[in-house]
Amino acid sequence: MWSAGKVVAFLIGKKCGLFGDYFRVRRFHSSQFLILIFYVEFPRWWGENHSLLFMEKESFIPMVVKWAQAHGFKEIQANMEGFETPKSYERAADNEKFTPDVTGVNMFNRHYLEVSMKTDQLRGSVSKWKLLSELAGMKGAKLYLMAPRGHVRFTREIITQYNIPAEVIKID
Repeated sequence: MWSAGKVVAFLIGKKCGLFGDYFRVRRFHSSQFLILIFYVEFPRWWGENHSLLFMEKESFIPMVVKWAQAHGFKEIQANMEGFETPKSYERAADNEKFTPDVTGVNMFNRHYLEVSMKTDQLRGSVSKWKLLSELAGMKGAKLYLMAPRGHVRFTREIITQYNIPAEVIKID
């Protein structure tokens, strides 16, 4: 027979997904019964940015722009208000357009910076990353995949699986 602690451990294990690591159980013994109190512990970074794991891709673009400025990129173009939009590329087969999230010049080469997040539409992301990495490679530049917390491992696995030359950067 399972004790309450083992049942809880089973329930909040990998089956729970994203928040499994944050559930904790406290036991208080009394003479007549056992009280289990479930509560949720969020990490210290959770604070005001509690929706960090659920934010849309577009909301990370300002962080990428800030990272690019801090790392010496000039002539920054971003796919957001207040910046010039980067040049789009169109695939001839199906007329699908690919627009980089952020581009910037560093050491006389135009680099591509792309926000990388877990998605169900993996095919579109992989196609875009392959195109941008090829363009960057032809110009002697790099593709930077900017992955928010919780998306870094996914990004590294995808670029390894599909052999995409890119540098994965963790952004907070």
